[in-house]
Amino acid sequence: MSVLNVKAAVIDLDGTLLTSSKRITDRTREALAAAKDRGLHLIFATARPPRAVAFEQMDLSALGSVVYYNGALFECCVSKQSFHYPINRELAAEVMDYCLLLDPAAALSIEVMNSWYSFRPLDYSRTTKAKEPPSVIERNALQSLDCTKILIEYFDQVDSLYAKYGHLLNILVTDEGALVQIMAASVSKEAAVRQLCLNLGIVMEEVMCFGDDYNDLGLFRECGYAVAMGNAAPALKQAASEITDTNDREGVALVLERWLSEAAVIERGGM
Repeated sequence: MSVLNVKAAVIDLDGTLLTSSKRITDRTREALAAAKDRGLHLIFATARPPRAVAFEQMDLSALGSVVYYNGALFECCVSKQSFHYPINRELAAEVMDYCLLLDPAAALSIEVMNSWYSFRPLDYSRTTKAKEPPSVIERNALQSLDCTKILIEYFDQVDSLYAKYGHLLNILVTDEGALVQIMAASVSKEAAVRQLCLNLGIVMEEVMCFGDDYNDLGLFRECGYAVAMGNAAPALKQAASEITDTNDREGVALVLERWLSEAAVIERGGM
């Protein structure tokens, strides 16, 4: 499929839209705004929580729909609805107990909607680049909550976790192996995008996606046109329709500008 035929673009944030300094460049911001004005539906899909999707350069929610927590929570710009798919508290508590049995020192925390908790002080600044640590609450209180996502940093027992819970949960390892992200089994970026596109009246074959890490791989398999960043994991590059430049060299803007240029030619009757 040609990039010209897409009706929606799904864009990851970290390592994709954002530079290494976690900024949206002026060029990228202008390309996004121009693409939206030209009629391209924008969907931003990230592992981040809502509180971490606030950029002084641009309000992403004003441009399109936003998928948080790899699809466990997302907002539809058409229906104005929010969708939340947590891990039920009994299963979440069982998983936490098992992880701590495997590694009593595991840096384990949970996200609940837009709040972040742990049962002891943790510093996730190396992986999530979080400015504030999770709030510390009692372990019993932690395990009484329906979890949007469970996080474990630098956990070397992932194979055991997969073996016991891989059929019940969506378990992802990202950030070059440094971060384990656990969501409900039905949760994925592609499932959220599928629902959003249904609301928009768009089929997945008409969707272009941009990504760099393994949590984008499902989108690459389902979308009609997949763009891997120059800094993407090898598996994404192998699955991509094309490989653009890196996030620090405005790879998303390069592709959107080409789409805009081709759309302008069509509008003038040149193709």
